[in-house]
Amino acid sequence: MLTDILVLNCFLIFAARIVDVSLGTLRTLFIIRGNRLVSWVLGFFEVLIWIWVVSRVIDGVREQPIYAVFYAVGFATGTVLGVTIEKWLAVGDKAVLLFTRRADDVSSALRAEGYALTELKGEGQDGPISILFMKVPRRRVDSVVDKARGIDEHIFVVIENVDQVTAERNASLLRTGWRTKGRKFK
Repeated sequence: MLTDILVLNCFLIFAARIVDVSLGTLRTLFIIRGNRLVSWVLGFFEVLIWIWVVSRVIDGVREQPIYAVFYAVGFATGTVLGVTIEKWLAVGDKAVLLFTRRADDVSSALRAEGYALTELKGEGQDGPISILFMKVPRRRVDSVVDKARGIDEHIFVVIENVDQVTAERNASLLRTGWRTKGRKFK
């Protein structure tokens, strides 16, 4: 039998679970990016909400098994919402590699928009090719790719995650004049 209290409890369990799982998803992503402070804050509120919702479900699940269903649906919805929010925030950078035979045109257009890039010459299956390497804020990756494809419709694009810790370390080593002498950065 549906009562106002039952409906309210189901809604609260569902909503709290969405919030705590979304926070957990974001926390994990910020941990991967090395952002300790944001991860700590998100983790604090995630667990605080989780303790509340779990205690509510455990106390009432025998009399109201529907609580378990709302708990599970809130979890699943929170996972999707957390990933959606993270994509919307678009925190971090991506490495964009553009494989093109029109490097001069593509690099000129991207440099005119303020992007820094490095050009590497290579040999592909069908002859000479250039690889344009860029570190791009995630928010701007689509516009960079669209701009490049507008110039060279046959461009091949590779997009990779950038490990910020490694990027900062390598930049620091380069600023201090460290040379590889045939060794790779570690």
